[in-house]
Formats: sequence, structure tokens, C-alpha cells
Amino acid sequence: MPIFFLIFIIIPLIEIFIFAEVGEAIGGLNTIILVLVTGAIGVLCVRTQGLSTLISAQQKMNSGEVPAEEMVNGIMIVVAGILLITPGFLTDFIGFMLFIPFIRNIFWGFFKVQGISGYTSATVKRSYDEENIIDADFEVVDEDDKNSIGKY
Repeated sequence: MPIFFLIFIIIPLIEIFIFAEVGEAIGGLNTIILVLVTGAIGVLCVRTQGLSTLISAQQKMNSGEVPAEEMVNGIMIVVAGILLITPGFLTDFIGFMLFIPFIRNIFWGFFKVQGISGYTSATVKRSYDEENIIDADFEVVDEDDKNSIGKY
């Protein structure tokens, strides 16, 4: 219950207070423009950093490693994008902080210590020995051929 209270009551109250202060300092229209600009920047950051994280995860998977760190980074990038699209200066600040790789590494360290990450890339590797490869041929069978198979 306390976390929901914080998210749905306290944070919007802080955002309203910050909106009022910023609006008083730079004007209402400028405040709205600033919120729209941070949302647009957030979308661009999600696109660029998300794409690079996806490419890095694919490279790790191709080399037989588990992309656990990339998965956590991807989740944090999505959360950052959601926070930047949400109107507000506090959520924008938290969202921009999550785009900084150093901050994400701090979160990643927390997840690794807590054991949330599951496997690290060093503990899981695929083995591609020639002994494990099974070579097979196949043939597509039509419905007419399927009925005649049992007759022989």
C-alpha cells in the first residue's frame, strides 16, 4: 500500500507544485512547450538507445551468451521513455537519469546483488561440438501421399 500511495498521490502533488513554480518563473506557454520538448527528446532517446541495446543483445545471443545485462538495460530504457512521455519535471528528471549508462550500471549492480538477473553471461554458454549436431533429411508429404503410406 505505501508504494501505491507514493506513486499515485505524492508524485503527482510534487509534479503540480513544480509545474506551478516553473510556470510562474518562465510562463505557462513556455512550461507546456518545455514539457512537449522533453517528451520528444525522450522518444528519440528511447529509439537510439533501445536500438543499440537490441543490437548488443543479439550479438551476445549469437555468441551463445545470455544477454541479461542488455535485458535489464532495455527495461530501464523503456521505463525512462515512459517517464519522459509522462508530463512532469520530476518524472522527466528520473527518466533522463535512466538514460545515463552509469546510472543504469548502478541499477544493474543492484539487480546482480539481489539475484534478480538470473544467470550471468559468464555462467551460461552453449556448446557447439560436432558430436551434438544431428544431420537429417526431410520430405514434405501431401494429404494424398499420407493416405497411401499405410498401404505399403
